Amino acid sequence: MIKEAIKKDNEIIIYTENSNNTMTFLTPVMKFIILENSILVLTNTDRKTYGDRNIFRLSEEGEILWQVEQPDKFRGIDANRTVCFTGLSIEVDKIRAYSLNGFDYEIDFETGKLLSKVYTK
Repeated sequence: MIKEAIKKDNEIIIYTENSNNTMTFLTPVMKFIILENSILVLTNTDRKTYGDRNIFRLSEEGEILWQVEQPDKFRGIDANRTVCFTGLSIEVDKIRAYSLNGFDYEIDFETGKLLSKVYTK
């Protein structure tokens, strides 16, 4: 069980009853949410690192359980623009993520697949 976690730039330090584990990302950690036996992490992103897939679920040992599925791309003139996630929350046992192009997604807890989306902008 996770007791605490701390972010330091591009690292998450996970404290459990038995150990301390560190996960290092390629970009800074923007937000994390502690669950009972895992952590959801939203990182900053750019095209060269995680692209649009900047949400992760980590085990209490600091291992990546999944990386979020690719969200829908911009269309038209902005088609080559990054559509990274900018927000992350838990609402009534659902993982919610918000993308740069104005969509609110529900993410599957076990797999990181995008289950549904609603345009909110």
